[in-house]
Amino acid sequence: MRWEDAFSKFGYDDGDGIIGTWEVANHLVRSGYSLSIGKWGLHNILIYSLQQDGEELIQTPKFKESFGYLNPRSYLPQETIALLDKKFSNNYETTLQEEADLIL
Repeated sequence: MRWEDAFSKFGYDDGDGIIGTWEVANHLVRSGYSLSIGKWGLHNILIYSLQQDGEELIQTPKFKESFGYLNPRSYLPQETIALLDKKFSNNYETTLQEEADLIL
């Protein structure tokens, strides 16, 4: 699973694929972050606010115009990127198998 899709308007095949935003959000919350999630019209469900210790982490130049279009690696702190990379380094098929194992 690409965790970056949880921050992208067109992530998870423009919202038509299996949406992993909730899995990314749960990991971030368990790691001490606060966040807000919303649906962008007919597109993806994405994280549009991410805070740590009361500080908003999703801040980019001209953010209002670029929200959902920029790669989150360009604006999230390296610590957050490393946390997400470590958790979601598996490829998509491996993640689906892990989910299936939990159900069975």
